[in-house]
Amino acid sequence: MTRSIVICEKPSQAENIRSAIGTSHGDVLPAQGHLFTLADPETYNADWKLWQGFHLLLPDQFKKVPTIGETAERTQQQERKRKAIATALKGADRVIIATDCDREGQVIGTEIVEALGFRGEVMRAMFTSEDAGSLKEAFAALRPNSDYRRLYEAGLARERADQVYNLSLTRAATIALIPPGVKAILGIGRVRTPTLGIVCIREIAIQRFKPATSYGIAATVQAGGREVVLTHHPDKPPVTDRAQGEAAVAAAIGQSGALVVATNRKKKAGPKPPDLSTLQEVAGRWGWTASKVMEVAQALYDQHKITTYPRAETRFLPEALIPAAQDITAALGEFGPWQDAAPALATIRTGKQGVFSDAGLGGESHHAIIPNPKTLDTLPTVYDALSADERRLFDVIARLFLQSVSADYEYSETSMSLAIGEATYATKGTVPIVPGWRALRDTTGDGDRAKDEGDELPAIEDGSAATISAAQLAEKTTRAPERFNEGTLIKAMKNAAQFITDPALKERLKDAKGIGTQATRDTVISGLKDQGLLMVKAGKLYPTQAGMAVFALLHKVAPALVDPGTTAVWESRIDEILSGGISVDTFVQEVAAQTRSLIEILRKAEPTTAFGTAAPTAPMMKAAETVSRKKGVPLPSSYRTDFAVCKTFLDAHGTPRTEG
Repeated sequence: MTRSIVICEKPSQAENIRSAIGTSHGDVLPAQGHLFTLADPETYNADWKLWQGFHLLLPDQFKKVPTIGETAERTQQQERKRKAIATALKGADRVIIATDCDREGQVIGTEIVEALGFRGEVMRAMFTSEDAGSLKEAFAALRPNSDYRRLYEAGLARERADQVYNLSLTRAATIALIPPGVKAILGIGRVRTPTLGIVCIREIAIQRFKPATSYGIAATVQAGGREVVLTHHPDKPPVTDRAQGEAAVAAAIGQSGALVVATNRKKKAGPKPPDLSTLQEVAGRWGWTASKVMEVAQALYDQHKITTYPRAETRFLPEALIPAAQDITAALGEFGPWQDAAPALATIRTGKQGVFSDAGLGGESHHAIIPNPKTLDTLPTVYDALSADERRLFDVIARLFLQSVSADYEYSETSMSLAIGEATYATKGTVPIVPGWRALRDTTGDGDRAKDEGDELPAIEDGSAATISAAQLAEKTTRAPERFNEGTLIKAMKNAAQFITDPALKERLKDAKGIGTQATRDTVISGLKDQGLLMVKAGKLYPTQAGMAVFALLHKVAPALVDPGTTAVWESRIDEILSGGISVDTFVQEVAAQTRSLIEILRKAEPTTAFGTAAPTAPMMKAAETVSRKKGVPLPSSYRTDFAVCKTFLDAHGTPRTEG
């Protein structure tokens, strides 16, 4: 008789699995995140322990060792779980890995059985929902864990490359750029440092921005017994002299011509269901942090079990879910703020231009976030018991799903233009015909914010004689770029190809996932805030003085370190591991070669005074203590020893000096 055990990722997951299948597949043993991690560099080479010299920290062979937690208690918890799994493995013939369905989940489960030397049969249970029905189906459809080897290797590649790149360059940058006597570490991260770069590049653009005003003509046109306003705003070249613009306005009055009217009936499908970054972008408008969105989405998934896996990297759904679409639509139509506008029947759109597309998933093991089709019978009751935050986020998930399966929005688009000499006066407007999915648009600003296609226009026949009866000056003033909130920064991280100027590379990366993953982007941003490189004011992200100093310094000596395009290329290469295009070793060697080149650049750089003196001045420390006492904000632990930390605290919480 086969003796088996189940290994999952965390205690809450173990409880859900036991509740669904009991011990029919053996004891269910939870890990606690990664129970094993890569060995520190000094494990391979004693010379690498001291931060001396410019070393490429690339071992001949990577080793996994037990993870040491952030606290002693965490370390003890992980050790207890390792021992429990190791003991169970000695008496088992088969292991079933039931961790999360993404690449990190695959690494967590596989590294346990490999590190503990298990030689029996290893199977995999894959699920995107943790309700009893989904878990029973997953355990009834077990597959060999070897079927997911490439997913595991993609995770290994990311882990190994990050260690080589991050640790080697953190040491090199600190040794090269931090002056002797200054107690600071210049941390470099493959994702973290380019993310800082995105914010700093935007800040520089804002600081350098100079508004420019150009002038055009808003002409009131009489045609066919009707009146319409058409606009002429030349931009090649723009009119920047107001007097010239006013002269053009005066000259336009009384001019005539034939009005060209073109009307086309058009339709537009609704948005796709969300991935995690979409939810983070929406909730960023509410002032939520990316970490809060992840926390609430996780609760909807594993605590309440009313949504599917939250760390989705795609907005497509598998074609196998087509039969469930009508069930979800019907269930949502019976309650909630969307019920009056929910469609009676689901509209199924397939292919990459649609929603249900296996090709669109591109091999991803998890799909867009939707209401869980396995828990629809309890959904209204669970929904009523949600917290305000949970309900608010679920509303977005439900609304976007309903929009994705609603009828097209159909409208008539009309354009009108009047050519007089070299000037063309024009406008465009729409007349809604079938509201379709737009009947579900959120009017509170919580959901999608699709723009109207234009104003409604009067009915005027094509070719009607038209005369400009009145005109006035139309001004356009350019606006500075907006600062990021956490949601829009995650969107920028996901769309990192926009920062690449090479056309061929930009085309290659247009479908890439950007920098970081859905599971890590929120922690990257939190880490930058914790390190005093980013701060939040009025819901917007600002680089601190230290953050700008780090960016300016790295951009000067080694621009690739802060270039989002560099790591976007790496993420694209990791995807090639998933498809079998390259091996783990090939990818790691590519990263090592680039790391070696950057080390040589840093070796030649001069130390900088951008990080101030070794310690903050006495007035700075006194000011920080005063701010802390008056505002009730705790002081950072190193405010007396670290200039940058003390300065960042004052930047974030101190009172700005009055101009003049």
